[in-house]
Amino acid sequence: MHVFVMRSWEFGDELDLGVSLQIRFTLLAVKEGHFSGDVDVCNPNQDFRIEIADAMVRRNEPTE
Repeated sequence: MHVFVMRSWEFGDELDLGVSLQIRFTLLAVKEGHFSGDVDVCNPNQDFRIEIADAMVRRNEPTE
């Protein structure tokens, strides 16, 4: 099954040429499975880059 989810954030930071900004997302899994999709990054001029996010979610068995 394919599920399309779109979220958009604006960070408002202007970066000088050659400078990078690290962004971290923390996600909470609600079920097991293999999940992947595009992460698109663009600027106000519509220059963009596409990266692929890929995650395998497995049940965390309690330890004794």
